[in-house]
Amino acid sequence: MSPVIVIGILVAAGEARTPVTAALVASAAQAFDAEGSQVSIVVRDDRPPSDREALRLEARLQAAAVIQLAWSNPARTRALVRLHITGGDRWIDREMAFMPGDLAIERGRAIGFTIASILSSETNVTAVGEPAEPVTRPPAPPPGTPEGNGSPNPPSAGSRAVSAQASVFAPAAAAAPARTPALAPASSSASRRFISRLALTVAGVATRGLGGPASGLGVAAQLDVALTATMWVRGGGGARRAGVPHLNGDDAVTWGALGAAWRPRTPTEQRRLGAGLCVDLGLLFHDLSHDGPTGATTHGSHVVPGVTILAEGAMRISGSLQLILAIGTELAFGATEVEVANRAVATIPVARGLAQLGVRVGP
Repeated sequence: MSPVIVIGILVAAGEARTPVTAALVASAAQAFDAEGSQVSIVVRDDRPPSDREALRLEARLQAAAVIQLAWSNPARTRALVRLHITGGDRWIDREMAFMPGDLAIERGRAIGFTIASILSSETNVTAVGEPAEPVTRPPAPPPGTPEGNGSPNPPSAGSRAVSAQASVFAPAAAAAPARTPALAPASSSASRRFISRLALTVAGVATRGLGGPASGLGVAAQLDVALTATMWVRGGGGARRAGVPHLNGDDAVTWGALGAAWRPRTPTEQRRLGAGLCVDLGLLFHDLSHDGPTGATTHGSHVVPGVTILAEGAMRISGSLQLILAIGTELAFGATEVEVANRAVATIPVARGLAQLGVRVGP
């Protein structure tokens, strides 16, 4: 056998046979094959990938290079690629950002071409003869399997490998150019990373007063920014309309709020359901209208601060689109008295139950 370049790839446990990994291996192999280089790519999973395990894999395979692949957020829009070049004994780090709507196979191809581009530019990456382990080919995803919805094949223990000729991994897709450039300009990469952390929610709102009239229907919108994989800051507002007993009119409520959300589980390609807890502080503006006997409409307004606490559930519909259901309580820092002709007719209570049903676009 002619000398080959052996490359080890270390991914998280259970990810050796996902569409991302399959596309990564196929595109990297294709890139080396186009240059006339013989390459053997061995994939192993570890929980979680580490420098120590990567160097062990490198030694076992007598590899020219070893790569760790990790994701820095549950939505898998930010990939961390860490390469170790055996010849120069040095590490190279790359961070790649993707849009929430990018398919898993597109992300894998982009990562594969990036790895091949880096290794091709390194003079210390050399062929070493026979691979340290037999080269095997994981089964290709069955025809008709939706790209990006996870692999139907369960991960198996041990190593997986593929040669440069292993075009069984979605050959038509692998032949297409990567959608994400291997080395994007710093400003473009920063912009994509920021956009990938945004989530927009639009929902219908229903309230019911606890101990008084505050039942109404309306709409709300919220923009979230991810600080970490589980913590978010958010801002938004909305409007709703409610009837008030003994008031020949209604209560139009608008509000604005800032808050934070903790989402220990977010929907991903492998996990459709998510959950979280949200707390918002803001201002409620009550505009009370009353139609008098002469047909004239009078208004009275009241501004009161409040806090909203919501338990949130999310279900991934497709791509970056999620269905959101939130249930909780809205607490105003004070009641609102309703008077008609200087006579109290109702009191809008401090507390009311709150429910939201809507959609979210984002990670």
